[in-house]
Amino acid sequence: MTLKKNATEEDILIFLNKKRLDNKRYCTINREKINEKQREKYRKAADTDREKGKIRDRNKNLRRRGLTPETWVEKLQAQGFSCACCKNKFISLPQIDHNHITGETRCLICPKCNLGLGHYETSKEIFEEYLKLYPQ
Repeated sequence: MTLKKNATEEDILIFLNKKRLDNKRYCTINREKINEKQREKYRKAADTDREKGKIRDRNKNLRRRGLTPETWVEKLQAQGFSCACCKNKFISLPQIDHNHITGETRCLICPKCNLGLGHYETSKEIFEEYLKLYPQ
């Protein structure tokens, strides 16, 4: 059904109502198909947003430490793609080691060394006292 150029207000309302009913009928019959299309659309958007978010967060963390993606790669290459602390090759994303007081970037280290160094820096005296009591 098409609307004529010289249609009255009543003709327009009848046309719109019929169109609405046709749409409603189509949606009722094809509910699963419509839902699946919407789910796929949102899935794709979520994946894209998640990736963009990861990149944005990574770049924000680099900037906070005074690095750019390029200088981060240069540092990684200069260290031979290995941890500055334990000298093992990186098997996961390197962490940026920095001085917590000055914020100055030191080097790239593996997550394991980063965790250990973090505990050591905050409790240096405790660890040193322990090592004096129980030498190797």
